[in-house]
Amino acid sequence: MSADTELFSNSPSGIGDFKILITAHDGEEFDISDNVTELSLFESIYRPYIHGNMVVVDNSMILADVPMVGQERISIQWKRDDQLTTKVFFANRVTNVSKQNDGVGVFEISLNSVVQTRNAVSLFSQSYEGVSDEIIKLVFEDHLGTSVVSMDGTVGKTEHSIVFPYMKPLQAIDMIIKNVLADDNTPMFVYETFYPNEIRLDSFGRMAERESITRISGKTPVNDDPEGQASRKSLKERGNVYDESISRAYDLFDNLNKGSLASNIIITDPSTRQYEVVEFNYKNDAPPFFQNWISPDFVDGEGLRPEEQFNTHNTYLPRNELAFNEEPPNLNTIDDKDRTTLNSYIRRHATTVVKVYMDSIAFTLENNEPFTVGQTVDYDLLKSMPRLSGSYKEMDKFNSGKYIISAIRHYIKNYEYNMSVELIRDGIGEEASFVREEPR
Repeated sequence: MSADTELFSNSPSGIGDFKILITAHDGEEFDISDNVTELSLFESIYRPYIHGNMVVVDNSMILADVPMVGQERISIQWKRDDQLTTKVFFANRVTNVSKQNDGVGVFEISLNSVVQTRNAVSLFSQSYEGVSDEIIKLVFEDHLGTSVVSMDGTVGKTEHSIVFPYMKPLQAIDMIIKNVLADDNTPMFVYETFYPNEIRLDSFGRMAERESITRISGKTPVNDDPEGQASRKSLKERGNVYDESISRAYDLFDNLNKGSLASNIIITDPSTRQYEVVEFNYKNDAPPFFQNWISPDFVDGEGLRPEEQFNTHNTYLPRNELAFNEEPPNLNTIDDKDRTTLNSYIRRHATTVVKVYMDSIAFTLENNEPFTVGQTVDYDLLKSMPRLSGSYKEMDKFNSGKYIISAIRHYIKNYEYNMSVELIRDGIGEEASFVREEPR
């Protein structure tokens, strides 16, 4: 690596040892690193795999001579903070082929992970018994050829006996996490991370309770070098925010309407010809992990608080007292409030969603923590008001504070590496107060 390239790799938006290799159908390798003008890789707590796409400039007959037919293996690597990361994908399809000036072509390649590809060709019919996290791990090992890491010891809450009748592995995983809770009574998530490269089993509660790995705040880059050299790209400017927006926040009506704040659970047992009604109250059964966004003074026209509106939704839960006396229960016979608790968290866990476009962070400078989904950060949002002085730094306490990183787009263009980051939480900032402050 040249000195200039090494310097650029340590800048806020620079990378080093960037290389993209295509392995063709016949095993021959082609280095197209200099032909890729744009690369996007996506990771999310909602997906157990990383996927992406890239734009390729074809000035050396790549499309015809490789040839590109959507059956290639593509290896992508780059170095950041002296750590080399490599990821292998399958070329899913070639799209948007066009001709530019002087016969130069441009095309896009969609990138599928190895897990996605194995899932596409794996249809299985099998029964499993045990705790839900153990079943998830076994499905990955048996049918996707990979292992799953339990974050902070995440385990399932209940044991189950499940028959998967001719299903895709990821469909079976989705079936479990949509029906059962983790041991901390919050939803489970299975996701793949880029730093480090692994598939994780996690719970919403554990994500929310983690210490923040860094602080994200909008700041203006300055040149403070006494010799007048450009300090704009110095490491201390890493994580600079270019753009930010709150895409969703505090949808009280939707949460009320869907029963995620309060509802009735009607438990019916035809074997004994009996039923009972259990009341779900989110403050008692599924409390928020961040400060509650519902004002303590809010009531409806009849003086009822949201957690007292039990007639918003009914959940029917079948029971059979004469069944499952010796075997572990199946997915339909979980604890009385588990499914309602799960649905409540799923609907409320992203009460606030913030989108941030920023300089890339691979590993934090403070403690060398990987910047990846499932971690938490402190996010600073300035109040929306004219900046009348250079010292203006008044924070929006309701919308600033701790957030979970739920999704990241790793974006490389012309060797510059930036990120689009999605942040979520089920509440407001820990320093916010519903008591109005006196004007200054």
